[in-house]
Amino acid sequence: MRWILKALVVVLPIALIVGGLRLCERAGGDRWLSRVREVDPRAQLALDRADVICIAPDAAEGQRAGEFAAEFRQALEENYGDLLGTGAGQRMVVVMFSEPDMVSAYAGRDILREQGQSMAGYTDPSQNAVYVPYEADLQILRHELVHLVMGTASEGTVRYSPWVMEGLAQYFERYDPPNMRAFPPEARAFTRMASGSGVDLKRLLRLQDYPLFVGEQGARNYLEAEALASFLMETRREQFRKYIDMERTRPSGRYELFVSIVGDPDGQLGTDFRRYLQ
Repeated sequence: MRWILKALVVVLPIALIVGGLRLCERAGGDRWLSRVREVDPRAQLALDRADVICIAPDAAEGQRAGEFAAEFRQALEENYGDLLGTGAGQRMVVVMFSEPDMVSAYAGRDILREQGQSMAGYTDPSQNAVYVPYEADLQILRHELVHLVMGTASEGTVRYSPWVMEGLAQYFERYDPPNMRAFPPEARAFTRMASGSGVDLKRLLRLQDYPLFVGEQGARNYLEAEALASFLMETRREQFRKYIDMERTRPSGRYELFVSIVGDPDGQLGTDFRRYLQ
């Protein structure tokens, strides 16, 4: 009888703690679902685990997307943590909305709605969450997960240069780590054609205004940012990593910083990049 009582004294508190934690986790998923349903009535709690919550209009696809997101983020941090950083390990939230304009509505982006635009995706590092339209190919989700890793790694306090953040997100959107491949020749040719006489590296490196990646020049800026990030990943990975590290503490003078660490667009760097695009 005594050993039974002793066992209960040890086992019961542990069971209560574990059960309480699981109830809290579940409550977290339910709270997210309640908020999302204010915008998307079709929302369902598709996945509710200790590492990830996923809400989507379809439970089966939502579960698949949530599992993919957790695996992709882990792979990013394990294989590219030196470049992108690593998050704090808190539970990630993935919300997939039935309609693209619901992303803007939930994120509260009034300017986009006034322009008649919807968001392709949105990342909120403070909530460790990504919001995307319901997409079967998961490319938008990959893109936002790169933003999330970089944002949570810096606790959301760093505003990276747009070409760094968007270029890397575009780069990883296409491939699964760690089996990365070179920037495809057809993508290089398209970038060269779309950019007219060629990519103006000085212009791209000096861009610090994120709305320029949404407006009239947005498509070109995305193309050129991806091309530059791909070039640096494949030819100057260590210098690129060092530069990104420095960006986390250097909000201004970034063009000069880039030149000092990676190279001058008017010098060998520019020559090598033009050859890369051929």
